Amino acid sequence: MEASDIQEVTEVICREVSVWVTLSHENILPLYGITSDFGNLPALVSPWMENGSLKDYSLKPGLPDDSASKLAMVSPLSILHDKGIVHGNLVNTNVLIDNSGEPRITDFGLSVVLKEQDDATFNTSFVGNVRWTAPELLDSVPMVGECQENAPISKPTKASDIYSFGCIMAYVFEGKIPYHYVKRDAQIIMDISQGINPRRPMEPAIDDRDWELIQRCWRHEPHSRPSDEDVITFVGAYPRSP
Repeated sequence: MEASDIQEVTEVICREVSVWVTLSHENILPLYGITSDFGNLPALVSPWMENGSLKDYSLKPGLPDDSASKLAMVSPLSILHDKGIVHGNLVNTNVLIDNSGEPRITDFGLSVVLKEQDDATFNTSFVGNVRWTAPELLDSVPMVGECQENAPISKPTKASDIYSFGCIMAYVFEGKIPYHYVKRDAQIIMDISQGINPRRPMEPAIDDRDWELIQRCWRHEPHSRPSDEDVITFVGAYPRSP
């Protein structure tokens, strides 16, 4: 890796640390520290989660279907937003599961401190995570054959986090990634931009009330999505496994 690349990546890591170190919640993975003992780049140190990510956990057979526990991540999401921080990259691999089966949000590399936002764009690629990304963040992503240079991507917001939470919620109930029946990212970007939401699964079926909230989270207009408080109230009504 070139020295300039090392410097750039180091700056990104330090930026993640500056956000992560301010956060403390039972459903946020704690940051223990930072070390330079593993190579040219600094490494972040946090607890090891033996259950892996929500993706890994959902594939394990014989686990109780405790949707309330898995969706408890909405509470720390509200804490982030109250601090003026948006996560910006809520996907199934960035939600880890602790030994008690509780979710822990991690990976704050794309988080945005709202007070630092201006009219500039957010210079980060969403390639690979488009399935979980709100339409307003994909509007300026160049399609195949279009110029890739100077292609800005809008900054994440509280509303875009709520959109991604809707994707997490659907994943918890269905066990499949959004648009799992579509292979090409370009087609997914087109569908999201045109307001074509993921299909409602037939098996396993999702309760009408749950599906209605998911649909609200996926509304095309950011201001029409539910607030943190709305989602917390909804999830808080779920019965918890003993």
